[in-house]
Amino acid sequence: MKKMVCIFLICMVGLWTAGCGSGDSKTGPTVTESREGGSGAEAGPVSTDSIWETGEDRSLSDSGVTEAEDGSMNKSETEFREIMEFMTEEYGFKEKELEGYDLIRLMKDYDFRNLDYTADEVREILEDQGKYYQNDGYTQLFYALNAEEGGTLDRDSEITRIGFYYNEGTLIRKVIYDLESKKIYDNSAEPKEMTGEQCSALTNLASEYGIYEWDNTYDGEEESGSTGSLRWKLVFECSDGSQCVYGGYTRDMTNLPERFNEIKKLLLSITE
Repeated sequence: MKKMVCIFLICMVGLWTAGCGSGDSKTGPTVTESREGGSGAEAGPVSTDSIWETGEDRSLSDSGVTEAEDGSMNKSETEFREIMEFMTEEYGFKEKELEGYDLIRLMKDYDFRNLDYTADEVREILEDQGKYYQNDGYTQLFYALNAEEGGTLDRDSEITRIGFYYNEGTLIRKVIYDLESKKIYDNSAEPKEMTGEQCSALTNLASEYGIYEWDNTYDGEEESGSTGSLRWKLVFECSDGSQCVYGGYTRDMTNLPERFNEIKKLLLSITE
């Protein structure tokens, strides 16, 4: 009798388990459903934050990217390739289908790696929103300026690229100094030639002006009644792939690192 009761209970448990497992197994939201941090293709991307949380200039990531003319790969270009590989492997795209898109900004806004999208949903996003992510040769080149303040610049580091962002109210400058190719990109993907003397001055910039001693961030208390503003960022990329970023914001032109104005004058004079 006990044996029959056990068999009966086992059968009942099996039927109950099968019933619980039936139904629609899709757990991810559709493109038009609300997602964590934002919504799908009809409502727009998860996040459209730019390099700065506040401030006058929010246009840094408005367009696209080119690879360095000498064929070298910097940190942002490597990230672009990694995203391309992810999109082809995970969602079945062909590389040709993704050409012309700013994949770095697309990944930032929609977070494909962490949110539950299907391949059809991703394709729908590209069809509906792709026009806002067209690549015109700008974003990837200047993408280093998106980096947050941090990192350490060692005295024996070989600096290969310097980025400078300077926003003083009506004056906004974004400049990339490529020391390997001796090219300057001043608010544009069109390069300018750098002289050997200029390249040498930039190579020795950190040691000449004591930048190794700087803090990464220079934000602080401001005097009341200040009407001006300055937001700045100085980025160093090195041959070993490391990156060091300094930056800050001030309204009264204080809280700046030592010799900052001399460095600013030198950097901007090289672009002239």
